[in-house]
Amino acid sequence: MLTKKISLHVALAAMTTLMVVAPLSTVPAEAASVKPSTAMLKKSNSYYRKHYKTIAKKYKLSYSAQTGLNKSGTIYVYSKTKSIYLKKSLTLAMNYWNSKLGRKAVKWGTKSHHTITFSVSNAKASASDESDAWWMPSTKKVQVRNSIYAEDINTITDTTLYFSQQSLVKSANAKLNSYKASLDASDPDYKTKLDAYQQLQVADVRSTCEAQEKGLKNGVAKKARTFEYANTIAHELGHVMGLKHSPNKKDLMYRSSGTEDIYNYDKVKASKNGFSILNSMDTARAKLAIKVHNALN
Repeated sequence: MLTKKISLHVALAAMTTLMVVAPLSTVPAEAASVKPSTAMLKKSNSYYRKHYKTIAKKYKLSYSAQTGLNKSGTIYVYSKTKSIYLKKSLTLAMNYWNSKLGRKAVKWGTKSHHTITFSVSNAKASASDESDAWWMPSTKKVQVRNSIYAEDINTITDTTLYFSQQSLVKSANAKLNSYKASLDASDPDYKTKLDAYQQLQVADVRSTCEAQEKGLKNGVAKKARTFEYANTIAHELGHVMGLKHSPNKKDLMYRSSGTEDIYNYDKVKASKNGFSILNSMDTARAKLAIKVHNALN
């Protein structure tokens, strides 16, 4: 049990400061900006038709990937999954885009009327393809790899508990140091008092971690995965709109985008709509991609 490891680490360290793992990098990669200006988003259709190749190269767009857009630049999604959690992720992903684009650019479709389908794939990952989800313009499918999706619960549980351990131990260390400073070192009961307070902190850390582990098993981990895949699916919808990967690590459309908020137990438990990482760069590029698409069709 991970909670046993936590209590052991705390005891062995005698509540001295432990190294906290650095957060995931959010520093932009060294690359030229690909964000379209307001002026670029206001060009005429004739301008877009004339310069579509230059625009695609500069802003990293792929018109051949836009097979899931109708002539007005709208996506109609027909969901073929029975998973209530993936449906929730899909709903959040659609809402993320619609909120940023200021219109319903992604709508629910039906079996008889849709432009793309959303489903789960049982294809196994390989050394050459470990992607968790993808967009296939030729078949007009957005799919999630089931094997990775299923295993993600364990990854989220372990990572959440690990980060909680680091945070709780750091807080306990601070409390212990503060308490130690308040004691009189010449007091005959100095060591007894300090040891008792230390054990109290160890017990608190253990108790909190055990409660979180139970909470993760009882639904919090699935909730975190739902939020994680909301961004994953939103990323794939970006490809449907014609966006290639961004060189900027803060963008939703970065190749391996994500947020460590999904590993924050308290944040996940309190959140209703997850942690969208769709930003102004992604939004501006999507608006431009759709404008060019509409001009060409």
